[in-house]
Amino acid sequence: MGRLTSLLVVLGLGACTEAEPAPACTPQELVVVASDYASSGVGGLAGTRCDLKFGADLGKDPLLVRSRGRTFLLARGINDLAVELDGSCGFPISKRSIASEGAVGSSNPQDLAVTEAGALWVPKFFRPEITIVSPDGRAPTSADRIDLSSYDADGNPNASAIRILTVGGREKAFVALERLDNRDPALPATQTALLLRIDVATRATERVSELAGRNPFGLMVEADGALYLAAPGSFNRTGEPDAGIVRYEPETGTSRLVVGESALGGSVVQIAIDGTCGAAIVADPTPDVNRTAVVLFDASTGAALQTYAAPLYGPTTGYDLQGLAFTETTLFVGDRRRGDGGYPVHRFPRLAGCRVGSEGEPARMSQKPVAFLPAQR
Repeated sequence: MGRLTSLLVVLGLGACTEAEPAPACTPQELVVVASDYASSGVGGLAGTRCDLKFGADLGKDPLLVRSRGRTFLLARGINDLAVELDGSCGFPISKRSIASEGAVGSSNPQDLAVTEAGALWVPKFFRPEITIVSPDGRAPTSADRIDLSSYDADGNPNASAIRILTVGGREKAFVALERLDNRDPALPATQTALLLRIDVATRATERVSELAGRNPFGLMVEADGALYLAAPGSFNRTGEPDAGIVRYEPETGTSRLVVGESALGGSVVQIAIDGTCGAAIVADPTPDVNRTAVVLFDASTGAALQTYAAPLYGPTTGYDLQGLAFTETTLFVGDRRRGDGGYPVHRFPRLAGCRVGSEGEPARMSQKPVAFLPAQR
């Protein structure tokens, strides 16, 4: 049995339409992940068509990340897995455990970064650690972890995003700590967030920086030699002075709000940046509703080109927009509200400067979108 056939058996192939045959692994526009938090799919999108593969190994709460040119789905569930994907089409090619030693259930990995040697560094949200998986894929032990418990009085600083960059000729890991109050079931963001700079070779923390924005949420975005983070602060408030879009300088450890949530009119939950053009999904402060909209901003000047009150798209009726990505020609926005033919992926053609045109024909997915990445060529 060949590798392709084996993977189809393990993952249980599905598609946007159940009756459609499995596509060849041809280059797509986007790698896509979808989930209703009961079942998950992964695959590629091109034009108005998408093709998803479904399987228990993909978990119930997936993430999509890319590091050092490698693309992964993080399958969070009973057993945390990193499923490596073909970055051109989203087809699964291998998997390995990223579970913490002795963990029962998911430790809620939030991101993944690959070192030059091929090790995987995985920050955990429910455990105060970075789990390190060696290039040979053996199961992590207690020696394969960096203890983060000292960075929050409640014992868990809620590590989220991670990026590994080369600074001064050495690999450095940059890790965002949300520092939520784990003693409160609502996990409020009452403290200043931190960003650690860790030397990869020695695993020693070299710098602890306070972030200009509170509650860093989601993945970091690399652009213009800096790291950008969405910092929504409290989801049930807008106009907070320490919430918005943060720019962090890896060499100096300084950060600043590029654009505050007051200017955007909503809490920033996801960002995408290409060149100096940025897009953000923002949410309103209505508790347990948090209607979403898409806005554009200039990453170099901090100008809010659109606001929640006058957005590119939205507002929706609830927390519906997930998945945001630029390609050279298009801005893609995922929508978890089912329409005719499935769940739409909105497509906005890019124009000169940081502008987009009117929405074209959306693609349709058979499952609710979670995250997108531009397909690799």
